[in-house]
Amino acid sequence: MGLPGGGVEPGEEPDQAVVREVWEESGQHIRLEEPLDVLSQHWVGRAPDGLVEDFHAVRLVYRAWVEEPTDPVVHDVGGTTESAAWVEEHELAGLPVSPWVGALLAEPAR
Repeated sequence: MGLPGGGVEPGEEPDQAVVREVWEESGQHIRLEEPLDVLSQHWVGRAPDGLVEDFHAVRLVYRAWVEEPTDPVVHDVGGTTESAAWVEEHELAGLPVSPWVGALLAEPAR
């Protein structure tokens, strides 16, 4: 389980990509605040389509705010996001999150 995210389209600014990806993967309109972190991770593994990939991700993590939350809807049908949900903070510890998400959530609030 992870957080909304994805690639930057050609000519797209990173902050625009964040807003677009969150909408595509959750249906939420966000207001970006400050960047929180830059994470880099390299791995070789199987992609959702079954192909083995040598992958390097650079993640720009932002603080964001949803001013008018709605029921989550995945608009990017056929992408890597199966579902989206709101989760209470006290429920996070019991969820199987990606290692990088777990490390980020374990950090003290900034």
